[in-house]
Amino acid sequence: MQAYNLCLFKPGGPRWKIMDAHLEVMESLRWALEACGIECSVRVNDLDLKRRNIVFGWIVAAQINQLAGLPDGSILYNFEQFSGHPPPEPGVAQMLSRFQVWDYSAANMAYWRALRLPREPSWLPSSRCWW
Repeated sequence: MQAYNLCLFKPGGPRWKIMDAHLEVMESLRWALEACGIECSVRVNDLDLKRRNIVFGWIVAAQINQLAGLPDGSILYNFEQFSGHPPPEPGVAQMLSRFQVWDYSAANMAYWRALRLPREPSWLPSSRCWW
């Protein structure tokens, strides 16, 4: 069975401490995957090229061009509200064209579908075992 790496992209400095809010969701997802017998790691600013990466904090990372080395097959876990927002900026749009989105909010699904992404977005609420 495929192993996963949950990776939080977090820039340095005290301004970005807010990104730690992702860690609780990441631990919940790690628990769910491991409860299903799926090997999983949690890392900050550290991709695992031997595992399928699920990336948190990807929007900031895309805006500062830190995702160029993101391996094919990675997943972008969205934890932001996009419903009702204008189309994404170029760096974010490029990531959306390459990777599947998993979203915590059902309210965002219409937004993702309207963009006609090449990979079907999935609604995966946090703190739930989906398998």
